[in-house]
Amino acid sequence: MKIYGTQRRILEVVTFVSGLVLSLFLIYISNYLSIIEIPHTIAVSISFLYGILMLIAIAMIFEEDSRVAGILLVSISIPLLLYFATNEYIVFKGILAGICIGFILSLYALFENRFDILARISRAIVTGFFFIMIVYICYGFVMLIYSFSIMLIKNYIILFIIGGVLYLLLQKMIIGINSKDVFIFGPPSSGKTYLLLAFNDYFINFFHGTHNEEIFSAHDDARDLKIENMLITVERGERIRSTYSDEIAMYTLRGKKKGIFPIELTMIDYGGEQTEKIQQRYQDIVSDLTENLKENEFTIKYKIGTMQFLKSIKKKTFEKTPELADKVASAYLIKNLKSAGKIIFLIDGKLISGFHEKNKEELIGLFGYYGRIIEKLGTNKKYVLVITKTDDFSDLLNISEKSEKSLEIEKDIYKMFQSIDTFKSLVHKCKNPLYLFAVSADATGSLNQIYPWQVGQVVNI
Repeated sequence: MKIYGTQRRILEVVTFVSGLVLSLFLIYISNYLSIIEIPHTIAVSISFLYGILMLIAIAMIFEEDSRVAGILLVSISIPLLLYFATNEYIVFKGILAGICIGFILSLYALFENRFDILARISRAIVTGFFFIMIVYICYGFVMLIYSFSIMLIKNYIILFIIGGVLYLLLQKMIIGINSKDVFIFGPPSSGKTYLLLAFNDYFINFFHGTHNEEIFSAHDDARDLKIENMLITVERGERIRSTYSDEIAMYTLRGKKKGIFPIELTMIDYGGEQTEKIQQRYQDIVSDLTENLKENEFTIKYKIGTMQFLKSIKKKTFEKTPELADKVASAYLIKNLKSAGKIIFLIDGKLISGFHEKNKEELIGLFGYYGRIIEKLGTNKKYVLVITKTDDFSDLLNISEKSEKSLEIEKDIYKMFQSIDTFKSLVHKCKNPLYLFAVSADATGSLNQIYPWQVGQVVNI
């Protein structure tokens, strides 16, 4: 289910109104400016960029994570387009070509599920417009000095200020989230590894998927973290061992929705003990690694988030300076946590089944901790609360996914959480919608198979 913070709805309305007001103000100011003749080539280029931006802005409205930016761009660009077209400042061929390119880029983003690319293109185009505006204003300002028209000079200065504020606002608000990079955040025994296997099962059966893995470990039983070996363990009816604090595994799942649209999910499995350490000062860890690994800080910062870096220092770390293994793991996790587009916060289903006993106290602390993580990472990400092991407190065998009964389970959990102030505070911190899903890696509760329930909801958002 989707949880809307009140500020999200307000933000969309305020954004639309603000965009209209800004566009009307820019039109008003432009009426008082002397129009300097623009070369035809530049006019075509501006029209071309305008056409791309307008189509991309419309496409961004259809993607929830970038909707606010799309609303702002559309509410500004449409009135300006009508004004400039009426006054014949727009070159039709240029804007038509831009619209065609914008349409192609929007289709690409849809097929690749990469609306973050549209956000990057939008920011680049906005930067280009701002640069052109500065050149235009500076040139016009110089020309007006000779005629000493104080009123026109004042208008140019106002336009420059408004344009600068608008540019900074757009750069801040144009957001696109890359949902393929997922970071699953959860305390020990919260179900990270089993959720991974459930994701893998879903990709194979619904997306004709494949997987690959990279494992960073110095332990003899590191092969246990390979997906096939974990599935063998489950098949035997045995528990999968926990990931150690000084080992990390990265899994990439790939497939195609409806056999056409590529979908990819990259996630990291790590020891739950690292959860408490992940708020360590990143700079302190980097400085420590810089000193001990004898590499410069820039190189460490650039490489630390890659599995290749982990592989390259594996022998150094464990044979020469084994005490650094934990810090290497922490730094790697922090870097990937910051770069991930989708953050999944896990909540052990056992806490729900004992909610009215002492487990509420643990949830109060957990939501407070997750709230601090959101504060550090910012709101430009997609946050998802996932209740694992739903089969612990509800019989799922006769409950279909995405059914009214499954939604009732999530609503009941949400009502419980509404009595927790730290949960309500967490919701208020999210500008984008916060998602809440109750899932299970094995809906039968037998623990000797992977029988995913509702994990598709998490994959597809």
